[in-house]
Amino acid sequence: MAKVPFCGIHKKRKHKMTRKVSITDGEFELFQKMLISEAGLRFYKDRTDSLCYVLDERIKKRGLASAREYYDFLKYNSDGSVELQTLLDLVTIGETYFFRNKPHFDALVNFILPEIIKKKENTPAKSIRIWSAGCSKGDEAYSIAISLRELLPSYKDWNISILATDLNRNVLRDAKNAVYRKKDIASFPEKYLTKYFSEEGNNYVLDESVKKMVNVKYHNLAKDPFALEEMKNLDIIFCRNVTIYFDLETTRTVINGFYDRLLKDGYLFIGHSETLWKITNRFETIEFPRTFIYKKTLHPVEEIEAKPFMGIPSIDLDEIIHEETLVTEEPKEKEVPAETVMSKNKGSILYVKAAKLFREKKYQEAFLAFDEVIKLDKNHIDSHFAKAVILANRSEYEDATKELKKIIKTDNLYLEAYYLLGVLAHKTGDLTEAENRFRKCVYIDPGMVLAYFNLGNIYLYEKRLAKATREFNNAIRLLEGKPKEEPIKFCEDFTADFLLRACRNNLLEIGAGNDR
Repeated sequence: MAKVPFCGIHKKRKHKMTRKVSITDGEFELFQKMLISEAGLRFYKDRTDSLCYVLDERIKKRGLASAREYYDFLKYNSDGSVELQTLLDLVTIGETYFFRNKPHFDALVNFILPEIIKKKENTPAKSIRIWSAGCSKGDEAYSIAISLRELLPSYKDWNISILATDLNRNVLRDAKNAVYRKKDIASFPEKYLTKYFSEEGNNYVLDESVKKMVNVKYHNLAKDPFALEEMKNLDIIFCRNVTIYFDLETTRTVINGFYDRLLKDGYLFIGHSETLWKITNRFETIEFPRTFIYKKTLHPVEEIEAKPFMGIPSIDLDEIIHEETLVTEEPKEKEVPAETVMSKNKGSILYVKAAKLFREKKYQEAFLAFDEVIKLDKNHIDSHFAKAVILANRSEYEDATKELKKIIKTDNLYLEAYYLLGVLAHKTGDLTEAENRFRKCVYIDPGMVLAYFNLGNIYLYEKRLAKATREFNNAIRLLEGKPKEEPIKFCEDFTADFLLRACRNNLLEIGAGNDR
């Protein structure tokens, strides 16, 4: 999982700092206005440590004495614009990885690109145009290029344009070099690794033919016009985990700019913690297995269709399912019958096999194996849950719900079952049922941050603003006590800091609504 998304605040330096600049509330507001004006970036007052470390570094570098002197330097000195870009390079450090958010790339490869290819394969231009906005070190753009290569053996016969932009000059340099560390390619499919990379010492170098498919350029989404030739007539825009760091007006401006650059029926990929709800109704949500994508529409979408999306959680069976110990002892007289011991042994062997198949993503085979376990033990909770996850990922929500209800009949405190029931109820439009299920989650585990967040989203959609405010504040209270980079259970792309920003953005929207 990426620990610091694009526009993530600069990490605390590993070396010991001799001092850290202090910022008054007034000075904070000055820097805040400048960062919003120049890059749309919003910082929160109670999480200024990272910003302070960056300012401290630059103040010492420039031989200045205080935050106010540094601000005046940025504002009025002839070298201020150059220094400002250096500051932005330091506070917008991005970290990502290849094929990040697998459900997004599954939708891209299995549905969206084939649709575009079919539509255009008999046209004279045979063009596919894609923009990765906030590209960081290029992992996303190159993942798209490799996906196209795999789908289109004759890709050289097509006019393919993949634009990758960012405002951070340092990550753009890395993107152009396309040299990655082992941890950067950890999620890269093994079958493609040797095909598209060569090892040089401890690094992996991307094949030159893939690099040539991507045009890496500087662009500030918040300030620069969308005027590059490669930004016109786009089929797809990726802008994931970017707008969460913007103020509301910048987000609206950027999203409207994307809309204008997309072709009719073009697709917009944003992060799972981001939403276009209350931003624009010019896109419709298209649901795919385990994810959703926004699609450009020529007519405004009714508000009821634009409710906040709640994805199927990404289940890690290593957290939920534990391999069972085989029953090998001979049954004692008048205790467990021998046939029961044999049945348990057989069930345990099948269960271990099924869990292995699940982890290998052989879902249909795993489903059948879990079913065999249940035939031997109808109350085998973990097998029921694994089946429910597979069914949910196949959009068979009714059957998934039946499996989950079997679980809670056996174990009324099985947290994961209630959470998935809440997600499925939300997806089928039963918000009352979803609310009840998430309420049960926080009853079982008062520290389940995501349940509070989802309750807040439900209340926000229903315009129950006081309740929404309460639930977002509950989530914030828990998140403030967590390390910024701690991953959130059930959310592949969420860290504590990322979800904290989403909660605060929603509170700002509630406040803005009350002011109108």
